[in-house]
Amino acid sequence: MSFLTRLRDELLNDPLGRGYSSMDEVEVIHSLAQVDRGVLFPIKSNDLLAWSGANGRYMKIKRVAEDAAQSDEIRSIAWASMKMIERDGTDLDLNLSDRASMLDVLVAATILSQSDKDDLYSMATQTISRAQELNISLPLQRNDIIKARV
Repeated sequence: MSFLTRLRDELLNDPLGRGYSSMDEVEVIHSLAQVDRGVLFPIKSNDLLAWSGANGRYMKIKRVAEDAAQSDEIRSIAWASMKMIERDGTDLDLNLSDRASMLDVLVAATILSQSDKDDLYSMATQTISRAQELNISLPLQRNDIIKARV
């Protein structure tokens, strides 16, 4: 999808309700350039390893993975979590529903705390502009907005 197509779709559909239709070109440019979008990015393996080392998280997960009294579901998620933490070059992408669900299971089973989960989401969240989110290069010009609105 081309830059102009993405921009046209954004302005016509206004999926976030920013009010583009009532804005002039300069206001649209400012709205798209404003850094106000919290977006989840994958957490790199070295950051995940550092996170697991704090507050005894790694050992909590390891103990559950090795505990035969736990359900197969809980143990499998704990083992997969350990592999993800230990394996270099992996990323934890909380945009993927199965990864987010695994984390939810560990919290629901009180293996990890809500604070542990919140820390992961905080690590994954970056604030960017709507233009960055849409992969629209800045700076935009008034003429770009005029073309997109045609």
